[in-house]
Amino acid sequence: MRTFNQQRNFEVLKSLLKEKESQGYVIKEVTEEGDVMGELLGCQFDSEERGGYVYFWSTGVVGRQLLDYKTGEELIEDATGEMDDDKVSVLITELVAKL
Repeated sequence: MRTFNQQRNFEVLKSLLKEKESQGYVIKEVTEEGDVMGELLGCQFDSEERGGYVYFWSTGVVGRQLLDYKTGEELIEDATGEMDDDKVSVLITELVAKL
């Protein structure tokens, strides 16, 4: 069975990104009321070298991207789609390792 806990995924991401503030990252929380994809919780993050976002919608849709500003390379492709908690965990681990 597919499981997706929007709030927990958001809190895990936010906690791991908070640790990156000492490395020059500016973290911005993003929240929006429900639309077609549901309520949005997410984070945008930027430093001089890299930046991107991860958004969690209450319907289980996740948007993500990570860019290297110096090379223009997309380190995590700009994509939006349904994910379960296991895939979100892999995404967060990959993202934090590339920051």
